[in-house]
Amino acid sequence: MDADQSDTQLLQTVQAMQANNYVSWAALALVLYDFVTTFRHEMRIVWIPLARWATASPTSRRIPLNARAGLFLTIRWAMVVAALLIVVPVAPSRCEGDVWVSNIVAYVVLSQVALFSALRIFAIWFKNYTLALITLALGLVRVIVNIYVDGFRSNYSYAGWPVSGCVQNVGFVTTPQIAAYACAPGLYLSRATVIAMDVLVLVLIWAKTYRQWRDARTHLGTPSVVACFLVDGTWYFFVLLALNIADTLTFSTTGSLLSSLTQVLPSVLMNHFIIDLL
Repeated sequence: MDADQSDTQLLQTVQAMQANNYVSWAALALVLYDFVTTFRHEMRIVWIPLARWATASPTSRRIPLNARAGLFLTIRWAMVVAALLIVVPVAPSRCEGDVWVSNIVAYVVLSQVALFSALRIFAIWFKNYTLALITLALGLVRVIVNIYVDGFRSNYSYAGWPVSGCVQNVGFVTTPQIAAYACAPGLYLSRATVIAMDVLVLVLIWAKTYRQWRDARTHLGTPSVVACFLVDGTWYFFVLLALNIADTLTFSTTGSLLSSLTQVLPSVLMNHFIIDLL
């Protein structure tokens, strides 16, 4: 009976890891497709202004990029690196180093989401520092918890089949890398704060722009910037909220099927949102 139960658990683990692998490759395909199809906007926003700046006379040169263009560029390339690192196999000889590279990129992506959310509130609420800082703090809780668990509560070792990758040992429990926080008390706290951030931003967006959007639609027909704030902002945070809730509910000792998507999809959405604004 014990042998049959062990075989069943092993089969379930292998199936879950195969499913995670398929989702990871699908996430990479999505990111690469989005990156290639929107590269013309990167040329328009970043590289063409830089080329003009480089060829201009020294007396007429002006800084070609602003903060939004810089954020746009870092978001695009961070999402590509993050998607590639999800599927790149970990070498047994440098297990911990490879995992930390992936972790650092993940911290950057999560921080970008928190910063972007805070900047959205800062812009819509006419430079309200209090609301922006609250939003930023909620988004950074997950980053802080991840750094604490990864750096101070874990050690790493390479495991063969069926894991065939780096294993993160959280406390006294060994779990696959994709389930790094399955045994960490901060798992639900960190995700709850991210969900709270998404809900807060949605509420603040609607509270500030719905009346303006309704009035503009009545008198002007099709509003531009306000409609962009309402439609793109609302759907962006709604999709992000749904992903974070589903990721938390489906999390188990073999990881979440949505973990790869929740790592790269926010960057894809931010990429398109900034393109609409610039």
